[in-house]
Amino acid sequence: MIEAQDIERINFHHKGKEKFSVEVNQITGTLELWVNGEKRNAITIEQPMGKFEEMLEYCKNKFLEMRTGGKQ
Repeated sequence: MIEAQDIERINFHHKGKEKFSVEVNQITGTLELWVNGEKRNAITIEQPMGKFEEMLEYCKNKFLEMRTGGKQ
């Protein structure tokens, strides 16, 4: 169900598309969450690549779960 706040958030300039990404910097040890081109969160941790891989695996599994109705 689409609500008013969802319609206000949609950027029609980009044809209603939205995106998020997680960016890892192995030199500085940071992970950043980007949503629609805006940095929302950043953390500095000791093993950023391991956490990045963990987050990637989580997103992949959730996507597959939604697509197939079960875990892969």
